[in-house]
Amino acid sequence: FGAVSTQWSDGNGKFAGSPECFLFSLRPKMQLMLAERRGGNYVYLNANAKSYKPRGLGFGGQEGYHRLWFDADFEDCYVLESDATYGPGPLIPSRGLQTKFQVARIEVWGFGGQ
Repeated sequence: FGAVSTQWSDGNGKFAGSPECFLFSLRPKMQLMLAERRGGNYVYLNANAKSYKPRGLGFGGQEGYHRLWFDADFEDCYVLESDATYGPGPLIPSRGLQTKFQVARIEVWGFGGQ
């Protein structure tokens, strides 16, 4: 599973991105969760250690309840079943409203920009 974002600057605890952001899953089937017009919280990035806001990378939802969340240490990562920003569909097999997972591998790709 993964996410595609149009913006990767540190928002210091503010949401950024655009409607072109999306989430995807590859198993058990390939599925895209496109941004919907109901929400505008596309991507959250906060690497500021002095900030009172959560440190990490999140997609969708709201602060503290992201559809996809990676904390700064990759120790408290989770997915939610749904949110108001992205369309329906499971990112990973669900075990309730919130499913925690351990990061085994992460890839970050960049295209264009600075």
